[in-house]
Amino acid sequence: MNAYFASSRRLRAALALNHPNIITIHEIGADADTHFIAAEFIEGETLRQRLQTARVGTADTLNIATQVAAALDAAHRGGIVHRDIKPENVMLRADGLVKVLDFGLAKLTQKQEGDSSDSQTPTRALVKDESGRGDGNRCLHVAGTSAWACS
Repeated sequence: MNAYFASSRRLRAALALNHPNIITIHEIGADADTHFIAAEFIEGETLRQRLQTARVGTADTLNIATQVAAALDAAHRGGIVHRDIKPENVMLRADGLVKVLDFGLAKLTQKQEGDSSDSQTPTRALVKDESGRGDGNRCLHVAGTSAWACS
């Protein structure tokens, strides 16, 4: 089984999130030996793709950072710390809406029945240790670091 699907408890928690800046996950399931996630299709480009093709101006940087912060705030209020915020996990739609993607490494801030220790670790390129206590401050730090990369 793919490690991504092994975190189905975290994914199901992400499924419960309902916020305009968070990707909507419609279903997580399995059919025979095939595991799947059905999520909304988001037409646009990732923040990484945008950064590779153009300089992002100050107004756009603030707009993106504000929307990412709103998504992280909603996730944190829902008991989830993303733990893998990076430009590849931020999608930019043509209409200006920003979506945070990929809650596969998310950490629940309250231990759920049956949880085991979390052996997966987040991307290290933007932060020394985002896995820490799971209090959400590190997600916000990385979001700020990503916004700084835009300028």
